[in-house]
Amino acid sequence: MVDDIATGNSEATASRKRKPMPIKSGRNSNSNMMIGNDDDNCGTESVVAQKGRKLKQYVLEEKLDIIDYAKIIGNRAAGREFNVAESSIREWRKNEQRLRSMFETTPERSRLDGGGRRPVSEDLEKSLLQYVTSKSDSETALTWHDIKEKANALWKDICDRNPEYNDRGFTANM
Repeated sequence: MVDDIATGNSEATASRKRKPMPIKSGRNSNSNMMIGNDDDNCGTESVVAQKGRKLKQYVLEEKLDIIDYAKIIGNRAAGREFNVAESSIREWRKNEQRLRSMFETTPERSRLDGGGRRPVSEDLEKSLLQYVTSKSDSETALTWHDIKEKANALWKDICDRNPEYNDRGFTANM
């Protein structure tokens, strides 16, 4: 190939172009770059954007099937078989009793109860829900700013009635 370039034989070098090879840019990048020779731009980079992979949600029945399969052949093999991360299977096996009990009541669900931020005060939650439902029934528009202001006013009233709530440091912000 070096001899072909030195002699100017472009026909011989055209048949021996490097194949484009995918590389990852950055440590946790979700985009692939193709480095290689294009027909008209020799040695330039063409970026092929690839969206981040979509996370799959498994319903409880699928999770329990995968758990049963993993008990027989192991977490890693079950992960390869069902295209699920081994760590997810370990987590599901830890919560197996909770998953099975929830499957008996609501089989179409995919998540366990108990996730999300805990309410600061039940009184605040109930009062704010009552405010939002009363305002949405009326003809005036309800904005996020109105909800925030009402939440802060309700919290101030709750703290005035119950001084032990003062140390929780709640401020509504949106």
